Amino acid sequence: MTSLNIIKEIEEITSIVILMPGVQYPRVTLDVARQLSGERVCYVTLNKTFRSIDALFSKNNIRARNFFFIDAISKSFTESAPEENRCQLITPGSLTEMSLVINEVLKAGFDYIIFDSVTNLLVYQKQTDVLRFIIDLVNKTKQTQTKMIMYAVQEEEALLRKICVAVDKCITIEGTGI
Repeated sequence: MTSLNIIKEIEEITSIVILMPGVQYPRVTLDVARQLSGERVCYVTLNKTFRSIDALFSKNNIRARNFFFIDAISKSFTESAPEENRCQLITPGSLTEMSLVINEVLKAGFDYIIFDSVTNLLVYQKQTDVLRFIIDLVNKTKQTQTKMIMYAVQEEEALLRKICVAVDKCITIEGTGI
């Protein structure tokens, strides 16, 4: 099984979408995090809580000390305070709140933003609103030269085709390998 070299893939561009089947999701997300572990990364999660991702990274020997998390899951069932200044809790589905927090991250000079995942936004928002949000985010990252990596599970084909037009590159990962 070939490994995705995310740093090489995004070296000369600013935005990429990684389309993958659900069975490849755990392997790909851990592999990308491992490759970026020495970089300043903002990890926007709409999929798992900060605590579960942090524990998963630790279990897999991924050093994420330079990662800052925007957690759009935990606030839906807890109001616990962000931990160690490594996490900002936001309301799930609030594109305005998410945009404001991401704007602050872009000002702080992070090297990468990982957006996990585009398809999860559809749980909370209409497809047109998600597309508008993603296009705006792509434009903002281009202005700041922050590299953006978006994960998408291959299920919302119409939206994903439109998003792939807005970003610099789309990579499709097959079910059994890359």
